[in-house]
Amino acid sequence: RGVLLLEPIRCTGAIRSAVFKRFAEQPHLKRSVLKRRRDLVLALPTRESFRLGDATALDPWIARAYRSLSERTLRRDLEVLAEMGLLAEEDGEYRANTAVLRSSTA
Repeated sequence: RGVLLLEPIRCTGAIRSAVFKRFAEQPHLKRSVLKRRRDLVLALPTRESFRLGDATALDPWIARAYRSLSERTLRRDLEVLAEMGLLAEEDGEYRANTAVLRSSTA
């Protein structure tokens, strides 16, 4: 599959700051895991929903970061992001929870 290149969350500085703040509040795991999850949410589209199987086609960074990891790792990362309120998941589709991110910047 080709890369879809949808509008990433990282396009807004205030939202980027909100993501970094949310991650700073998380219990400390391995730094590489936190960074991977943070970078994942910053690379996801803000307006379009996507399915797990399409996630690695959304952005070249996501494709590279998850190339050597299992689909289970990607699923777990998406689930953690949803638990953090950064993503909304419904019927197997994920979408950036920009309302929560925007309210975090207010």
